[in-house]
Amino acid sequence: MAVSSKVRIYDLAKELKLDTKRLIEEVRREGVDVSVPSNHVSKELAEKIRNKYFPKKETTVKRAVKVVKRATLPTPEAPVVEEPAIKRAVRVLRPTERAVKVLRPTGLPSPEAPVAEAPEMPVAETPELPVVEAPELPVVEAPELPVADALTAPVVDASEAPLTESPAVETKPEVSLTREVADESNGDQYEDHLLPLSIDAADDILITIRQLVPDYAGVILTGPPGTSKTWYARQIAAALTDRDRSRVRFVQFHQSYQYEDFVEGFVPREDGNGFQLRPKHLLEMCEVSRRYEDQTCVIIIDELSRSDPGRVFGEALTYIEPTQREIEFYLASGNPVKIPRNLFFLATMNPLDRGVDEVDAALDRRFAKIAMEPSAERLVALLGQNGVDEQLKNLVVRFFRFLLTNQNERCRVGHAYFRAIRSQADLQRLWDHQLRFHMAKAFKLDSESYRNIEREWNRTFPAQPK
Repeated sequence: MAVSSKVRIYDLAKELKLDTKRLIEEVRREGVDVSVPSNHVSKELAEKIRNKYFPKKETTVKRAVKVVKRATLPTPEAPVVEEPAIKRAVRVLRPTERAVKVLRPTGLPSPEAPVAEAPEMPVAETPELPVVEAPELPVVEAPELPVADALTAPVVDASEAPLTESPAVETKPEVSLTREVADESNGDQYEDHLLPLSIDAADDILITIRQLVPDYAGVILTGPPGTSKTWYARQIAAALTDRDRSRVRFVQFHQSYQYEDFVEGFVPREDGNGFQLRPKHLLEMCEVSRRYEDQTCVIIIDELSRSDPGRVFGEALTYIEPTQREIEFYLASGNPVKIPRNLFFLATMNPLDRGVDEVDAALDRRFAKIAMEPSAERLVALLGQNGVDEQLKNLVVRFFRFLLTNQNERCRVGHAYFRAIRSQADLQRLWDHQLRFHMAKAFKLDSESYRNIEREWNRTFPAQPK
């Protein structure tokens, strides 16, 4: 039987205890085009990768050293010398005497210490102070006040008085009353329990998402950086939940985010004695959604594509679909779970991130998408709120539109990049410390296009003399 001269990617990853994706990237760096764990690589390349992660250590021959113990002679015991007991002399002295502490061995007579008598101190007599008599104050008599004669007052018979019914007072729950008072006075008594909301019910994106809620597990706001995706996700969540903070959960995915962080995982016990299984964000929001079964609850997932969403959702990926809600399934721990119908997902994603290609197709199918493009209209509104003069505002918008016409999508920055612009000096700081680095990265392999962007900036915003 012929011996195989190749090694499967999956077997090599299992041997080295590496993630298959990481191993595939490592093999690609060696110039071999592989795409799935079932591909094979040569034994020479496999051995090279093994040596990289587990290099063979050189063994050195150690000389054996024979240790000879010396015979130890017994140490003679030192004679024990008994010390004479010490008796402490205690004597009660008068306050005017000094105490002398004398320590002598027991059995020896101790002479009495001489007691020095304190000399009598002369007592100073206090001179008598003259007695000053206080002058008599005149007595002011209070005027007599007229006293109403109770006997002459007319007597009102309560039985003859007309009865007037008091209007019924409608009592409200204490929480609702607190909310109304706080909202009317714009105080902070209830404001901590409400999410901020800046968009109105006529907002186009809000209207679109309300129409998508019944048909999809969630909505992904996708667009380049600086297009207000995260801000809009928070606003939409506040609008869908009536600003109720307890019905919204915000999480952010990243490269280290796992199933154990989102669904359930083991955490150390508070007493330090081992670990215990704890529900995480998804299971906690399932419980919240059951308490508010007739109201929408929202999980916001920021930067969805920064992790592996299929791996993070695990078994729940199938059951977040609207047609699979309220169907019981089992987690890896064996715990049964149902995804409530009123739990909605809002996510943000940059389509230019490297992780977008890794987004699971099943997850991609269950989410609707809304494009968040750079908006010149929103830029004008931001600059107007900052009080930028009309001439400078027009120059900023002109450069912004110039970037939008470039064929390289990576240079099309969002309007939020200019949110802090109020003057020409602010613009120069934006270019020096952010925009020029962004453009250099966008045109990493096209230096001429980068210089065109730089020339356009300098032509639009000439450097001011310092």
